[in-house]
Amino acid sequence: MLGAVFELIGIATVVTVASMIIKIVWDDCIKPLKCNHNYKIVGSLQTLDSTILFLTCEKCGKQKDIEIYERIEITKRGE
Repeated sequence: MLGAVFELIGIATVVTVASMIIKIVWDDCIKPLKCNHNYKIVGSLQTLDSTILFLTCEKCGKQKDIEIYERIEITKRGE
């Protein structure tokens, strides 16, 4: 009787862990591959020489960071 209870607990634990792993793999690997991403800017950070944009896909939730460097040209006047 006690062995059957432990066996049931073990099976429930394995099923729970397996379903969690499948959900993580689905959300992080498979779902973004099939998504036609529609990114939205959720934040930005400006530094001295660049701007970092934080993007999130509205459909699947994939996050992406883009760093944009600003180019400054110095020219002499009057020459």
